[in-house]
Amino acid sequence: MSDSTDKQQSNRLLQLIVGGGIVLFGVILLINLFAKFIDVEVLLQWWPVAIVLVGLTLASVDQKQALLGAAMALAGATVLVARLGLLGDDVRRIVEIIALLLIGLAIITPHLMKTK
Repeated sequence: MSDSTDKQQSNRLLQLIVGGGIVLFGVILLINLFAKFIDVEVLLQWWPVAIVLVGLTLASVDQKQALLGAAMALAGATVLVARLGLLGDDVRRIVEIIALLLIGLAIITPHLMKTK
């Protein structure tokens, strides 16, 4: 029975590696194809939107991850607003510190709850 389970796990790992490699190769080809049409400067300016979206998704999907998701959304929004030049350095630093504290709390809170 154990031999069969080990073989299944080995097959799944092999499928994951091969499938991941194919997907990675496809993504590289796609990026190479679209690189002619994408303005890298615009992409570099707006990349924090991805962090905001991941944070909001985390916060809305899993209640246990709400604090981490909110912190990620706050951090991403801060970076985005700073990149757009809409936020002063002092305010940006304060918000970054608050976001950092929230991320740290979100990481340690589940561990503190388990010990009680």
